Amino acid sequence: MYDLIILGLGPGGFEAALTALRKKLKIAVVEKSKLGGNCLNRACVPTKYFRTGAHILDKIPAFSDYGIHIKDYSVDYSKAWEGKEKGISFLRKSISQLFKSKKVPVFKGIGRIIDKSKVEVEKEDGTKETIEGRYILIATGSKPVAIGNIVPDGKYILTTEDYMDNLKELPESMLVIGGGVAGCELGFIMSKYGVNVHIVEIKDRLLPVPFVSKEASKLIQRKFKQLGIKIYLETTLKDYQIKD
Repeated sequence: MYDLIILGLGPGGFEAALTALRKKLKIAVVEKSKLGGNCLNRACVPTKYFRTGAHILDKIPAFSDYGIHIKDYSVDYSKAWEGKEKGISFLRKSISQLFKSKKVPVFKGIGRIIDKSKVEVEKEDGTKETIEGRYILIATGSKPVAIGNIVPDGKYILTTEDYMDNLKELPESMLVIGGGVAGCELGFIMSKYGVNVHIVEIKDRLLPVPFVSKEASKLIQRKFKQLGIKIYLETTLKDYQIKD
């Protein structure tokens, strides 16, 4: 029997695993997808990789102020994608090696709690295995929801969960529904990589969250307008049409 079974190895599950290991607990991890969860594979890490590239592109016009003259340069999105994949792969391998060195078993599959101390793991090949633990930690994260009739299809309509898996080629234009943190970050990145970006936000400002002041929102909005990003505030999307 394990001291702790962790369902999900995203940021929460990983931190819990590290804490448990420091306390010398015997643990097991259940993960249905890639080690590291959405943060490592589809969100925080890959978006920051692309955001770094976007910031560099944004600063190029100011290089001449420091005597640095760049006459010709090109943007190779496929190369950036390749670099992102290499970075993520390295971090996943690091997690795997850490768990192997600590003799932590990672059960690949979907975990279902069948009673207060047992978890049934359904593996990719359909077989099932039951493991027992004194405690079970649910760290499975969350999923984005569909908005009305806007149903994600993984190709034209993407969510924050899958665009860093599927957006291997840049579209000519992109509509970002939601001007929050994730929407603004994606809009900025795509704009700097040459995509015609539109952002729709139901509230009266971008980043309409308590920890962002209205003054900061105005600065972001001004910057986005300079970049050519089209912003539609107090706006909702009622219908759409996809043109291939």
